[in-house]
Amino acid sequence: MTSWLRYWKPTEAEYWWSKPQEIIVRSWSKQYVTRKVKVGDVLWFMSVVEGTLYLIGRQDVAEILTADQVSRRHPDLMDAPYAFSAKTPIYPSVKASLMGIAPHLRFVGKVDRLNIKEGIDGRYLQNLCELTPKSHDLVLGVYETARATKIGKVRGGGGIRDASAPKVAQAPESMSSVVTALERARAQTFLVEREAQATIAVRREAALLRRYVEYLSKSGCIVTCRVLNRGSERLRIDAFNETRKQLIEAKSDETRDSARYGIGQLFDYRRDFDRDVDLVLLVPRRPKADVEKLLADCGIVCVWEAGGSFEESRLRRSC
Repeated sequence: MTSWLRYWKPTEAEYWWSKPQEIIVRSWSKQYVTRKVKVGDVLWFMSVVEGTLYLIGRQDVAEILTADQVSRRHPDLMDAPYAFSAKTPIYPSVKASLMGIAPHLRFVGKVDRLNIKEGIDGRYLQNLCELTPKSHDLVLGVYETARATKIGKVRGGGGIRDASAPKVAQAPESMSSVVTALERARAQTFLVEREAQATIAVRREAALLRRYVEYLSKSGCIVTCRVLNRGSERLRIDAFNETRKQLIEAKSDETRDSARYGIGQLFDYRRDFDRDVDLVLLVPRRPKADVEKLLADCGIVCVWEAGGSFEESRLRRSC
């Protein structure tokens, strides 16, 4: 798989931002042929608006057609090479600044980085640029964070369905349960209450994480999101502090149950990283002393919000 940076003009970016529910199902460029874009590659669409580099969306290439093929099979489209997306998974458009990672983006070729000192000029990004694997991961982190925030905004009462997912008639929600007819009346009320509580918890976690990321960014840290591929599963880490090498998991409360769940998640995530990464559990308030000690004994740093800032536990492993 090769990852490409595809530049779009600001007017094109504004079009996609004005249609937040639209999915990029196809795109065209003569460079798809000259640069030999192939099936399985990833296209990242970006633009420069008022000097800021923005991420617009992602397209996983499922088919490449030449101009001649397009004219025969899709007479409604202009005669140009096209890349078509797979039907699944679906990647919605986003609006996310890439300025935090821009100095660290690297390309394959003679010109291997952006000229940040003189300001980012879209004219220098019009050639299709091949991203290095590490740069792909950085962009992916920004995209997943923006996508998670976008999903959180459209979640509401009555379920927590990802609004970017395709709508299937009478498809059950992921959190729904199959219940017997005798229990259905009571269970329905219970499920609605649980889903409402889960939605509130997700919103609290997202808001807490956003404040913490802003806090870290002000101190010069680069924070991204990572996605781990485990066979058919994709695990999304809440945040990864690239500067301090920290895996961060956020929880909506500081209870023992949340701490124990967070410990399991962080240990699971760490299997995909070098052993020198640190583990951080982010909570809204300082937990009880024994919970704080539990985290310390597991080698996890506890961070909580306090007075408009953030503090971390000074306890260290005692066993």
